[in-house]
Amino acid sequence: MKKSVFVFLLALIALVPNSVFASSNTGNFEEIVIFEQEEITDRDKIVERAIKGETDVNDFDFEVVPSVTEITTKDGLKNAIEPSLSKSDSKDINEEDFEVFKTTQKLKETQLSDGSIVTDYVTNAVVVYDERSSGTKTDGSYTVSGEVSIRWQQMNDGKIKWKVFSTKGSWTVLDTAFSLSNRKVHYGQVGLEACIYNDCNEVKSPTSNSYLYHAPTTWPWLSMFTGAASVSSNTSVNVNRGSSTFVFNVQIIKHGNSAVD
Repeated sequence: MKKSVFVFLLALIALVPNSVFASSNTGNFEEIVIFEQEEITDRDKIVERAIKGETDVNDFDFEVVPSVTEITTKDGLKNAIEPSLSKSDSKDINEEDFEVFKTTQKLKETQLSDGSIVTDYVTNAVVVYDERSSGTKTDGSYTVSGEVSIRWQQMNDGKIKWKVFSTKGSWTVLDTAFSLSNRKVHYGQVGLEACIYNDCNEVKSPTSNSYLYHAPTTWPWLSMFTGAASVSSNTSVNVNRGSSTFVFNVQIIKHGNSAVD
């Protein structure tokens, strides 16, 4: 009886296609998830990570650039005046009026069927601006807060490449005397071998105070070791109070020339 079962099993194995037992050396294997963790989306936890200096990569080559543009009315026309970040400016806007929190989280690492490795990261920036220049902005006494996240991917197939996967964010005002309008999101990627002429960027106009946009899958991988290469997300929103308005802008950008270990 045992011999009959053994012979049956041998016959069954012989019927199974050889591809099922193909070695990984042939490249005939499915994608393998090496690492994966849940994305941190809670604003307070992101700020806490940034304050503690917790980040999964070195963020030195990520820039977060906030700015405020005051819109004034003169002779019935609106003129945009972008002040410098100095106390000598007429609006008295300085770097202390902004508080910037930045941190990057590794989300996923996948081995593709050709053996290359793709790693997903999300870089989060939280920027708060206090028009009144008083109070501690982290305790909620701020005029407007902007959150910008850019999810990007790094591929290692013998060469290091990268691309934008998605961007998301939100704006918050706590004082009902303020309202938000004219929301804009401009995100994309730039390289030398591709995406040279602004053909890899999108401009969106969210209708609410939060958004999520995925980059087109047709956007190509770019060489990371190109100084002109970058991935970025730039947001702006009009902050209104009565007849006065200012534009709150937050840009997050990563330049090339540095791969992530």
